[in-house]
Amino acid sequence: MRLFDNRIEIESPGALPRTVTVANIGHVGSRTRNPLIARTLRDFPARPNVDAGEGVRMMFDEMAQRSLYPPLYRESELAAGSVVTVVLMCDEKPPLWDAVSEWIDRNGSIGNAVVCRLGGVNTQSAFRLLKQWTDLGMLEAIPGRGRLSIAYQKRVPAEDEPFVLPAP
Repeated sequence: MRLFDNRIEIESPGALPRTVTVANIGHVGSRTRNPLIARTLRDFPARPNVDAGEGVRMMFDEMAQRSLYPPLYRESELAAGSVVTVVLMCDEKPPLWDAVSEWIDRNGSIGNAVVCRLGGVNTQSAFRLLKQWTDLGMLEAIPGRGRLSIAYQKRVPAEDEPFVLPAP
């Protein structure tokens, strides 16, 4: 676990369950990642939350209730096996993020004009938001577009790439 002023990063050994990916985690049914640990926790006198997937669901819910960005996940393969990293951002998300995120999920990318329309903001405000989300590592510009017609998509770090977020 690494603590920063603007985020918490947690690395956990082991792979995600077969049907869960970093793209659908939090949106698919519950899966126990480590059945042995779950069974052992059930023997505790004061049982912690041990239901399959409850921790992931709770993280997404708690972050949403506090108007924070949803958890960011990355899975990587190392010589000794898989490692899942989750980043919990401490920055409050602008209300427009949810609409932008849903637009990208449905359409694949988003441009400045759509952000203006969705949020009722001017071009400069939309540009600042897109830049902020790019700097946070949430979005990336789609290569090959002209300067005036830049589109953005959600950024998924490469398997061997660490999260590169701005210093606090």
